[in-house]
Amino acid sequence: MTKADGSAVYAEQAKHWLEKAAAHGSLIAKRKLAGWYVRYSDNGSELEKAIELAEEVADENDHPLAYAYLAAAHAKLGNFEEAVDYQQQAVNEANEQAFEPTPFLQSLAAYQQGNILF
Repeated sequence: MTKADGSAVYAEQAKHWLEKAAAHGSLIAKRKLAGWYVRYSDNGSELEKAIELAEEVADENDHPLAYAYLAAAHAKLGNFEEAVDYQQQAVNEANEQAFEPTPFLQSLAAYQQGNILF
């Protein structure tokens, strides 16, 4: 997913392997797959899948990126109130877990203004 050239081939390969790992219960794969859907898809059913996956991760370990992906998926679906709520939770978790809060705060500000980031 992180190839410098941003090649779609690599993104699709990453999606394939993330789907396999997520199906076997990997929380890391579920979180990363939710992020994949948010970054690379505007498909409503894939964004709903991102929400489902990110909720599973958030329920297990309160990872701030899980909340950020929940927020991003809701924003892409036009649910900015939900996006703001989840992004605020991402900010809170980032602070509690010693993540750099700046990108989380920037996303929160964007959602508060009704802007989509991905």
